[in-house]
Amino acid sequence: MSEELYQHASLENMVNIGEYKYLNIGRTSFADLLNKNIISNPVKSDYLSKEPDGLILSGKSMPYRIEMIIENKKPEEFKKEAVKAKAREQVVEYCYAADCRLCSISDGNIFYFYLVNPVEDYFLYKYHFNGATVTCNPIKYENNTIVKLQNIKGDKESQFLLTEIVKSIDVTSSVLKLGKVIANPGELAKKVWQSIWLATGDDPKSCLMTFTEIFMYKYLSDLSIIQYSDEGIDISFSATLEKGKRNCLKFYTKNVRSYIKKIFPPSSEDETTIINGLSLKTDRNQDELFHKILMDFKEFGSLNGVSVEFKSSLFEEFLKGSNGIKLMAQFFTPRNIVRAMVDMAQVYAMTEGQSICDPACGVGGFIQEAIIRRNVREEFSIGDTFSSSLRFFGEDMDQHAVILAKASLTVLLSDYIYEYREDVDKIAEYINRTFRSMHRSTIGSLSDIKNQFDLVLSNPPYVRKGLQA
Repeated sequence: MSEELYQHASLENMVNIGEYKYLNIGRTSFADLLNKNIISNPVKSDYLSKEPDGLILSGKSMPYRIEMIIENKKPEEFKKEAVKAKAREQVVEYCYAADCRLCSISDGNIFYFYLVNPVEDYFLYKYHFNGATVTCNPIKYENNTIVKLQNIKGDKESQFLLTEIVKSIDVTSSVLKLGKVIANPGELAKKVWQSIWLATGDDPKSCLMTFTEIFMYKYLSDLSIIQYSDEGIDISFSATLEKGKRNCLKFYTKNVRSYIKKIFPPSSEDETTIINGLSLKTDRNQDELFHKILMDFKEFGSLNGVSVEFKSSLFEEFLKGSNGIKLMAQFFTPRNIVRAMVDMAQVYAMTEGQSICDPACGVGGFIQEAIIRRNVREEFSIGDTFSSSLRFFGEDMDQHAVILAKASLTVLLSDYIYEYREDVDKIAEYINRTFRSMHRSTIGSLSDIKNQFDLVLSNPPYVRKGLQA
């Protein structure tokens, strides 16, 4: 059986991994890639006929830049150290030929990574190609363990770490330095949820909404969007924390909440915004609990580096594995299924001006994954308004779910919010246009049949009992 069968080789088999693209190519040479204007890297003439197995590419459109070259081997062969050694030498040679600093060897599921020609005091491997000496080191974590990832096509954390390797590893160091922001914020959500629940006894939805509001505050503060109020008061996250256990919640309620709702105002149609669910009350003497939660966020670290893979499903990932889903009587479509449906619908091929609707959007998974598949960095533009190439619409009967959807989209658009901070109002307006709560109607989005859409992408809820007017 050929290696190509393990690679599912196809020039159309492009997978988005954050801001990069993963392409399995099999029986395609460097010359083919250059002739078809797929890659921009200069390739040494002696290697034009060589056929790399996989590529990690960067760029908005063709020709893409090769950031990493991957060599695949059959799973049963990959267990042998001699096969791994041969694969490593081969892919390092391809990096030498194509002016690429990163490479990987894999059996299609497990991936090991290497830095080519590192400017370090040591190197583990040394090769000679056409009279040139080429060295490489395995990429390791700070604790000296080798980076080994699995299922980079589907596992969020592996995709996140892969993007970190490409972005942060340069020739000066083969050490992948991870801050706490690398950790899944869902773990922070669970910790905060438990603190709120134990102290207040609130239902899971209220606990989650409280976490979401504080998360958005910290996130916008980390982006330097929330710094000073219109009255010149320092309302940053650190300033609120410094008010101490007795006054931080009072200060937040009086000075911060109104400012967040000013820059991200509620929609005139449904009155939802990115925050709307703080269950802590100053009259219940809960400043100390609020201070503890702020400390948990501070210890977690900055949130502005959260990858797109976590951004897209932050809040529903928190709900998984908790009692929240059952008690909220809501179920969320697994993201691997959402992504498969987005690809089956060929969202990537839709043309400018076409529209997508999810009439039972929940926390917005289908809309967010469609945006990611289209490439977040390329989909949007800003002028008189903030707009996207496609028109996205999400509706739901659950007002709280729509708040979470708006919060998630805000996090997904953080690069634009940071870059166009003077036009945050335009982005806020776009978020309100994208998601709408139908909680005022007994039949939800079924009451809105005026619009027509090019694609309806949804997993409608199951109904156990009939609706009565």
